Amino acid sequence: MNKLHFDIWSPDCTSFEVFLINPGPVEQAVAITPILSAWRGVDIDLASYNTINKSNIIQFKLVGTPFGSSTVYLDNIYFYNDAPLPVKFAGFTARRQGQQVLLNWSTATEQNNKGFGVERSSDGRSWQQVGFVAGAGNSNTKRQYSHTDAATDATVYYRLKQVDLDGKTAYSQVLTVRAAGVRAAVQVYPNPARGQVYVQAEQLAGTARYEVVQMGGQTVAQGTVQLGAQPAKLDLSRLAPGQYMLRISLDGTSYTDRVVLQ
Repeated sequence: MNKLHFDIWSPDCTSFEVFLINPGPVEQAVAITPILSAWRGVDIDLASYNTINKSNIIQFKLVGTPFGSSTVYLDNIYFYNDAPLPVKFAGFTARRQGQQVLLNWSTATEQNNKGFGVERSSDGRSWQQVGFVAGAGNSNTKRQYSHTDAATDATVYYRLKQVDLDGKTAYSQVLTVRAAGVRAAVQVYPNPARGQVYVQAEQLAGTARYEVVQMGGQTVAQGTVQLGAQPAKLDLSRLAPGQYMLRISLDGTSYTDRVVLQ
């Protein structure tokens, strides 16, 4: 892991220190500045902790200023690795062609790439592999790939599961392929977005439930939204940047779309 992420909200904390601690104790802090009365997502490069042993972290210590009197809320604390993927995608498309869906993608570079599992979903949560295309192993030149899947009478989603020779995996973006002649009943914009999105559903009205799901299937936000003639605003600023599936449910029917947060 090379990053530490957390979300922070405070009405009065002017400085916030995040300590990582080794046995001894040996500790080191990195300071950040919260945005008052608003959530801020923070990503700390672990290289900033250069005087402790990062393979033997036993504790966090969190110190707010003013000490002892500030109020701080934290969420989504985790370590992660943002190292470059072994495969650099140069493009990925999916489109209906009669009774088939044609998927095309290309790579700019590949390293230890076994191949690509083509995965399909009807709801953005449960995925099924519908094909596998072998990769080039190692390559520094642009390569083209394709796969054909049978079209359905419903909206479906596609993604690529890239598999290394050692078994490690990574996922592409998610693409939406709508049923022939069907216009989206629910539209989400802007997409990509920075914290806030709008839900437009002119043909639907009422209080709907929404659910934001990570690519791994975990629900990270949920609530209600009022649909009608005017767009409804959803504040997703607490969520970390990345790809999510937004599911809107009303009167027993669900509408799902992909949302990218920057």
